[in-house]
Amino acid sequence: RKFVASFPLAEQPEVFGMHDNANISFMSQEAEKVLSVVLSIQPREAGGSGGKSSEEMVLELSADQESRLPDKLITDNAHADSFAMSEETGLMTSLGTCLSQEMSRFNRLLSQMTMTLKQLQKAVKGIIVMTGELDDMFNAELNNLVPGIWTKDGIGYPCLKPLNSWFEDMILRFAFFRDWIEGGIPIAYWISSFYFPQGFLTSVLQGYSRKNLIP
Repeated sequence: RKFVASFPLAEQPEVFGMHDNANISFMSQEAEKVLSVVLSIQPREAGGSGGKSSEEMVLELSADQESRLPDKLITDNAHADSFAMSEETGLMTSLGTCLSQEMSRFNRLLSQMTMTLKQLQKAVKGIIVMTGELDDMFNAELNNLVPGIWTKDGIGYPCLKPLNSWFEDMILRFAFFRDWIEGGIPIAYWISSFYFPQGFLTSVLQGYSRKNLIP
């Protein structure tokens, strides 16, 4: 019994064949869960006399976000090199294909954000019913978290930033791809701005292989 009592309360990662850093990841996840619960149970009432209510803050924030949404990515003013066709195969180049796929993903995200921001404002004003998803979005906006309705089903890209930083980052990503579309192939690439960076790297390898006739 004394021997059993000497066992540690929490097993070390080595017992399960894992690295010490696994414990750091575990504790970080536990801390995030605790903080998310604390944020979720905060009262929605204004903090003091004259302060804004939670509804007013969300309305102001969502209206500001809607006004700052970038324009849809289109090919009307595309540079000749952005979606160039290969003379040998008659097909679009690998980088052009990658760009068109990223375009469709970002436009899908933009459509989702535009629609849900409008719906949230109407729901807060009582014009339409506040659904469960819109209520979750309300709480996320209030707690500076990226709404799950923007990231579910692969609509959004993986990112751990809070909402304010995420929104600024999203605008910069749109600007990068817009410059690529309208200005032609860039000199340097912001690889972390892609939804699927592996697809971009594969496109680069394919383009090099076709240009140099490498099987």
